[in-house]
Amino acid sequence: MEIDPTTLAFALPAVAVAFAVALYAFFAVGIASIAGELGVEKRWYAWVPFLNVYLAVKIAGKRVLWTVLLFVPVLNILMYILVCLKFAKACDRGRLYGVLLMLPVVDLFALWNLTYGKRPIVAQEVSADG
Repeated sequence: MEIDPTTLAFALPAVAVAFAVALYAFFAVGIASIAGELGVEKRWYAWVPFLNVYLAVKIAGKRVLWTVLLFVPVLNILMYILVCLKFAKACDRGRLYGVLLMLPVVDLFALWNLTYGKRPIVAQEVSADG
């Protein structure tokens, strides 16, 4: 069986886009679900680019400035680590979950477990103080 190069040229990008949309939807559903369990308002932000980052930072209990700092080169690495750790803490999980949220591919399983795991997330007062 021979694959036509033209078909391949159209099929591969379509598969890549479908995969990217599925990943985006997975993270949006997970973050929106966690925001709902924690009582964070405007959980639809999880579906909007950049606002989803703000929502994750809000779940972590940090201020808007942290969202801005996540987009500053080099500094964003430190901010991402801190936000992941605080996000896991806000979900009543240990630092291990924060570390797992930082690792590519593993973060999918960690978010799945945070969203659909048997251990319920304890609703805490999500504060905006730094």
